[in-house]
Amino acid sequence: MKQIFRSFMGLVVLVLVFVQSGHAEIEVMLENPAPDQKVSGIGVVSGWVFSTVPGAKVTVRLRIDGQDRGVIPCCVDRGDVAQLHGEQARNSGFGQVFNFNLLSNDTHTFQVEVTDDQGGTKSSPEHTVTLVKPGGFEVLSTLSVLLVNDIDRDGQEIILRGVLANEKGTNIQQEVTLRLAWQTNTQSLGIVDSDNTGSQTPAQTTQTEQTQSVSTQAGQATAGQIQAQSDSTISANLENPPNARTVSGLGIVSGWALASTSGATISSVQLRIDGQPSGDDIPCCSQRADVAQAFPDRPEAETLNSGFGAPRNFNLLPTGAHSIGVEVQDSTGASHIIDHQVTAVRLGDFEFIDQFDISEAELSVQGEFLVVENVKVRDKATQTIRTISTLFAWQASCQCFVAQSACGNGSVEPTEECDGDALAGETCNSLGFSGGSLSCRVETCELETKECTGGPRLYVVNLKDGTVSVINTATNTVEGQPIKVGDDPRGIAISPDGTSAYVTNFKDDTVSVIDIATNTVPTTIDLQQANEEKGPQGVAFAPDGTKVYVVNGFDNSVSVIDTGTKEVVNTIPVGTEPQQIAISPDGTRAYVTNFAENSVSVIDLATNGVIATVPVGETPNGIAVSRDGKHVYVANYNFDVVVGGDTVSIIDTATNATVGDPLSVGFHPAKVVFSPDGTRAYVTSFLNDTVAVIDTSVPSVLTGIATFDHPDGVVVGLQGKRVYVALYGRDGNGSFVEVISPISNGTIAFVEVGDGPFAVALTPFSSP
Repeated sequence: MKQIFRSFMGLVVLVLVFVQSGHAEIEVMLENPAPDQKVSGIGVVSGWVFSTVPGAKVTVRLRIDGQDRGVIPCCVDRGDVAQLHGEQARNSGFGQVFNFNLLSNDTHTFQVEVTDDQGGTKSSPEHTVTLVKPGGFEVLSTLSVLLVNDIDRDGQEIILRGVLANEKGTNIQQEVTLRLAWQTNTQSLGIVDSDNTGSQTPAQTTQTEQTQSVSTQAGQATAGQIQAQSDSTISANLENPPNARTVSGLGIVSGWALASTSGATISSVQLRIDGQPSGDDIPCCSQRADVAQAFPDRPEAETLNSGFGAPRNFNLLPTGAHSIGVEVQDSTGASHIIDHQVTAVRLGDFEFIDQFDISEAELSVQGEFLVVENVKVRDKATQTIRTISTLFAWQASCQCFVAQSACGNGSVEPTEECDGDALAGETCNSLGFSGGSLSCRVETCELETKECTGGPRLYVVNLKDGTVSVINTATNTVEGQPIKVGDDPRGIAISPDGTSAYVTNFKDDTVSVIDIATNTVPTTIDLQQANEEKGPQGVAFAPDGTKVYVVNGFDNSVSVIDTGTKEVVNTIPVGTEPQQIAISPDGTRAYVTNFAENSVSVIDLATNGVIATVPVGETPNGIAVSRDGKHVYVANYNFDVVVGGDTVSIIDTATNATVGDPLSVGFHPAKVVFSPDGTRAYVTSFLNDTVAVIDTSVPSVLTGIATFDHPDGVVVGLQGKRVYVALYGRDGNGSFVEVISPISNGTIAFVEVGDGPFAVALTPFSSP
């Protein structure tokens, strides 16, 4: 991934200079800043240089307005330059992070002066740039659009009146009028003009704002030192990109680093992407006076030259969650790794936008976000044009505006299923349908499946009216008439081949067998023996479909039904008031919750005998086996301070013992189910109307998705893209199934079914 500097090739106006003395001795290219560029905030001075004399070493010095501003770190790997000029040009990249706001609010010239150890020397042509300094301040703690009183458009520029600029350190506030315009070379919305519109006044800045400010003062360096020394002998801080923020366009990876011991030096800084070395070197080490001030006990010769930084085209990353970091090594062999979690946002899902047309855009401010709706963006590579809407927020670390995650920007971010034409690679077929056309809901960025055909059906047991409703999962509508079953139905399981559904009827002591092809009940199985009440509840199929296991709450047993003969062939005693059952993926074990004994019975299905009884929390109800068969999750329904309820217990199937502490979820957890990939578990909480989401890798509760009206039965469908929840109601007076997106945590639909929806199951195949 040799992309740090390569991503800028062809994106800016490049100047190539040759030193001639019979042949070229030095070749140099200043890439950033580009000629005639308007600059503001934190950026980079970068390019490449090499001597054509093999083995010659070059020194690059920065000149601004003709004045020497010191050495620029050089030289790191530039494979793209080597492809053009040969291997002698490979280690040719130079660059340093630069706060352009340190200059006066005027035009300036940038130039690099290059010498080599063979006596060669050459300077690049000067690049004239115009500096824009909001408020006239060198460093801002905030640039707030919260109180903007007027937004206008002037051609392709956005005018914001009433922006408040706060100077870091003095905390002086200045009202300004900003002009923003799309800058192609940085792929961002840049500040191209700023006018003061009032007198300066003192302002209060929150501690959060100060913490988020750009690291240009000693206090920030000290904070980074403390963080680094906690786990490494190298002191280092990654300032850009900030942790837990968005990255977009052509930005920078920058920070500072100090060697582990006095006298040692930083030998390399390498870029890391998603936890792995990228192969890209970052130039180090430029002057950082703030770092030197933060380490007064170390020689200034070691602390002053500590800055590292390089440009990075973040649009080369696929949209979504990533980590960006660095691995710092010093001359003693010590190393230190820093990784920051970021969200990559590619506007229009394009790597490079060569047109950002706001002539028909709608402009507004929402809180601290600038909203630009209906902007036309064009992809340079394909010339594809898309109309998108996006958000921008000012970010202190770069003193610049950065695109944010937003529905409508054409880029599918972590909380979105889709965005405009971008469907994250999904189709009707990938979701389990046989065909049709998938689209995206414009308002919510959720997948719209109504045009998909031939998909799974959701069967819903309605406890209060003794019926089963069938829902088309493409349209989220009920198909046909309710299927009449027995009295007080409570459980449902669908055969692995999708041909039949078994429904337990609590008050009838029967099991209704539904023919899914006709949605009729040709067979009803009587569970009673010697007139003993059974009270059937939970039900599950063996993986091969030859057996069905029914939990009998009244006589503390599990009935085994042969699906070929539709007869009870065995009865297995378990604990008191058993509720639900789950079968291991390999079909060797069954796990039954014993409500009145606070335990789980483990059944060997080869012998139909209980081989272990595992204590869990209070009144266990719902139960599920993980996809890999290694763990069983148990929903403990009631709360008890001593025994532990309102929790999920986790059983290790290898030891038949609980592991770790129970996970606290919502009040009265009822049912639990795993996602198809096994990375998530979903638990309905009956009394506080939520579905708890558990990360099974930790395990820990990630969040609670709000639902309505006392959720009970739950199942996951459409390859993990939908969670279906039966809304039973407080006393069974509910009548809806809620369809939820576990990605956006939003409600897709409410489907009206029968009275008291209690249990749900999905067909495992595509229907015609």
